[in-house]
Amino acid sequence: MFDICNHSKLNPNMKHLITLGIVALIIASCATSEKIASITPEQDGRVKIEKNDCQKKAEEKAEFLRGYGIGVSADPMMARDMAALAARNEILNSVQVCASNMIDRYNQQHNSSTKGEMTRIDVGRVKQVVRNIAEETLKGAKIISTCDYKQGDKYETHVCVELTNVDFTSKAYNKLTKDEKLIIDYEAEEFIKDYQKEIEEYRQRKTEGTI
Repeated sequence: MFDICNHSKLNPNMKHLITLGIVALIIASCATSEKIASITPEQDGRVKIEKNDCQKKAEEKAEFLRGYGIGVSADPMMARDMAALAARNEILNSVQVCASNMIDRYNQQHNSSTKGEMTRIDVGRVKQVVRNIAEETLKGAKIISTCDYKQGDKYETHVCVELTNVDFTSKAYNKLTKDEKLIIDYEAEEFIKDYQKEIEEYRQRKTEGTI
């Protein structure tokens, strides 16, 4: 047995064979790496999923609050109703999350000695008030985009529902400031501005997939 690490014991022919072997391994490794790097998503079975028009409209920056929903049923009208309900529920969840985030920030900016201080219990009340207003306002919300598909005996409908954000925010402010159990030291213009900002940040995070 011989030690390949001890080059002094190898004859010239053996050294030449070892060198050729190392070079061959390096070439093979590089070729494999280049082959892997050149494989496209389509070649390895990955397929990019394109968003339909309804989803794009729901995620794009807009003056009004929007929701996206999907419904599947053997009845096309039922599929549409299910999709609209899902979209409206998405809006309800959004307005509650945004209200909670905004009030949490409000709490942080007011210390316990300030008249405008709100407790954590109040946050829950604010969320409920906002949800009630949203539910009432959503009755007049409109479907701005619809995408229909059919597979076998099933209908699949995608919709984008729009809620007039400015009108909703004004209603929320008026209701909250008149609630005797809530003491909110908030100017109307500032409230509307902060809430719209919170909604836009929420929409952006959702579009980016961070929530």
